[in-house]
Amino acid sequence: MGTCVREIIWEHSLDFICLQETKKPVISAAYLRKFDPLDVFFWTWLPSEGKSGGILVGVKKDSFEVHMSKVVKYVVLVCLWDKQLKIKWNLMSLYGSAHDEFKDDFLLEMVDFLSGQDVPFIIGGDFNIIRGPEEKNQNYYHSHFIDDFNAIIHAFTLREIALSGGKFTWTNGQDPPTLVKLDRVLMSDNWEDIFPLVSVRKLPRSFSDHNVLLLTSDGA
Repeated sequence: MGTCVREIIWEHSLDFICLQETKKPVISAAYLRKFDPLDVFFWTWLPSEGKSGGILVGVKKDSFEVHMSKVVKYVVLVCLWDKQLKIKWNLMSLYGSAHDEFKDDFLLEMVDFLSGQDVPFIIGGDFNIIRGPEEKNQNYYHSHFIDDFNAIIHAFTLREIALSGGKFTWTNGQDPPTLVKLDRVLMSDNWEDIFPLVSVRKLPRSFSDHNVLLLTSDGA
């Protein structure tokens, strides 16, 4: 994975990167050097539980000052000072539980983080919850988690950044495949005010059963 991540970072000149489902209980300096050999990123992470879950977030030191970072069970929060725009905004990366018995805990933690935001923010990752039948190509089942997820989005007046390049972000790799949109990026309305041309594009799968999502703040 290290080589693929390094290529994505440099090919797209990323200012930040969020990886979910790292499956790594420990992330060492030697591991980080595989895709950040010049130490240009600030890194923080949520360890996996065995080979399940895990989040890694990196932000470019030349682009941001990191005022604070917080790691809990499902969410990694990084509070940023944007050096170019001279403003504060927050970046949240999350990995939602794939197991129904833990989805309520995940959604409660998400609400707790959203309730504490007093600056513009984006929140993205693998939510492991869909928003409706159009986000799964087969075997759709309407659970209350879908309603709860949509209610949270509406309650906090979040906007989902439209995805180009295809509507599904995960496949089970079988024939015929099950295709699902599990990954997305949400933004506060005041973050959209700062970046009105923001876009998200799905890149081809390379090292995962998920597609990489590329966020571009200037609409390019």
